[in-house]
Amino acid sequence: MTRMCAGLFVVCALGSVLLGCADEPIDDTAGELPPDDFPDELLAPIELHGGWYRGSAVQVYDLGAVSVRHSSEGEFAGGRVNPMYVFCGSVTPGADPAAAPTCDAPMWTIGGGGLPILGGQYPIVDEAPGSDTYSPFWELVYVSAGGDYVENDAKSIDTMFRRTALSFHPSGRVVHCAMIETQTAPELPEGAAGIILVQLWYEKFLSECVLLEGGEHLAPGVGMAGFETDVVEVGDERIHSIPSVDAFFPEVRQWDRETPVPDNILVDTAVDDPLGGYTPLVRVNEVKVPWNYAPNSFRDIDEVDDSIIELRSPEQFRDLPIITGGGR
Repeated sequence: MTRMCAGLFVVCALGSVLLGCADEPIDDTAGELPPDDFPDELLAPIELHGGWYRGSAVQVYDLGAVSVRHSSEGEFAGGRVNPMYVFCGSVTPGADPAAAPTCDAPMWTIGGGGLPILGGQYPIVDEAPGSDTYSPFWELVYVSAGGDYVENDAKSIDTMFRRTALSFHPSGRVVHCAMIETQTAPELPEGAAGIILVQLWYEKFLSECVLLEGGEHLAPGVGMAGFETDVVEVGDERIHSIPSVDAFFPEVRQWDRETPVPDNILVDTAVDDPLGGYTPLVRVNEVKVPWNYAPNSFRDIDEVDDSIIELRSPEQFRDLPIITGGGR
């Protein structure tokens, strides 16, 4: 009898280590997210690129291709928006089903130092660069954690969903936060005070994203620009999506080789456009310039003849936020 009890005790103890008393699993850290699957645009160094908006200089990040959705008829339905789970002490539902909930006692903080870092309980995501369904746009899903939850016990979607005490509340609020190689600080414009890096958990790996637009939802008072979002129907679903605008990339075509013209991207929407419509998601148009083209000869898309503009084939959408100029 004594021997049986001892055996049961060992099993129970092992179960509590793995499952945290069955209902409350706790994740170990798997280390930093390896950069192997990151596209080059999201690996160090992440540089500013020059361009023009209606004759005025702008600087942008080119953060690579973005996964987009299509309707059942094959029509463009916007940039993909994936969930980002952010933890709250509690969540107050909206006054009606259409109203956004409120995150009470957010379990994240903006750290000090040269680069403000969003710390505390790191948000949890289930997508990362390298996946066909990764996108830098996220809808915040508030996680009501309650008083017994210990920060960063959950580091994965699987563990989070197995914690029965947690409840989940889609907020309808979308942020633009591009995942980048961990511990990589993007190049900053001259005179910029800093940026906000959001530390994330992805499948128990520590990762991070650079907060670019819509950041007021995570970091109130930082004065980040907003951007356009849509709700579209895809099949039987109504989903959040990101509209796109055209951007123009001059390229020299020589036989079967095409060489980009550096720092001459042309954008067509300003951050502070009074008519709205700013979005960092762009559809790539290639401007086929002659071999003797002088860079920055084109500073406005109205200067470009339609006959030398071609949509990239296959059609491509990229993450191209305006960092300076264009109302930023």
